[in-house]
Amino acid sequence: MREPTERGAQPSFPLIRRLDRAWFRAEQLLCGVMFLAMGLLVFASVIRDVFGTDRGWGDVAGLFAFVWLALETRVVRDGEHRRSRAANAAIAAALTAAIAGVIEIYLRNLPGGFVWAGEAALGLMLWVAFLGASMATYEKAHLSLEFGEKIWPRGVLHVVKAIAHAITSACCLALLALSIHSIREHYAAWKSAGGHGSTLQTLDWVPLWAVYLVFPYVFAAMAVRLLAQTYTIATRTDEAPKEQVPT
Repeated sequence: MREPTERGAQPSFPLIRRLDRAWFRAEQLLCGVMFLAMGLLVFASVIRDVFGTDRGWGDVAGLFAFVWLALETRVVRDGEHRRSRAANAAIAAALTAAIAGVIEIYLRNLPGGFVWAGEAALGLMLWVAFLGASMATYEKAHLSLEFGEKIWPRGVLHVVKAIAHAITSACCLALLALSIHSIREHYAAWKSAGGHGSTLQTLDWVPLWAVYLVFPYVFAAMAVRLLAQTYTIATRTDEAPKEQVPT
């Protein structure tokens, strides 16, 4: 007869944990959208630099060869029929014509490219990097402060870890205060200039204080998550419940 399932410690504040997970998913989505936008901007800038002044039929032939080889060497899944070389060549020709046409339209209509692409990509990279730090804190994959954990008795190790997380959370709170102070100064400079100062150079309608909003957000999110981890580690409820079914 099968014995009843034994459960470990129940997670504390399950509603808050669900909300934090939903917030984490929103961060993932925002980070993914920004990363895609950053990649497209950098790609458009590279296309402009490479083909802006020198392009010819040799470039088209090279693109066709690349696409055709990619189709020829693609891994065929089980049950999937491998296309013939003629079919791959036809698909490669169509894709080459489409890509070359888009590039030609882009270069004809925007001969100077997106002059603001580099600065916009840097701003997006800043947001992606710090959102990644916030998500790493959620996943407990962040850099953490260690107080020589191997030298402490096992019975008090959870207390030592909790103290380390509390100190890290306090550091995040200090950085939060500094980032708010910095944003206030940038906002004051932008406002005193009538919205024409303290902005991005190539995107003068984007103020620096708006770009730097990622700092207080991330430091606040990290401080809250680390403080919550401090509590769960101290009370030994930091692990999700595990089901153990004896065999």
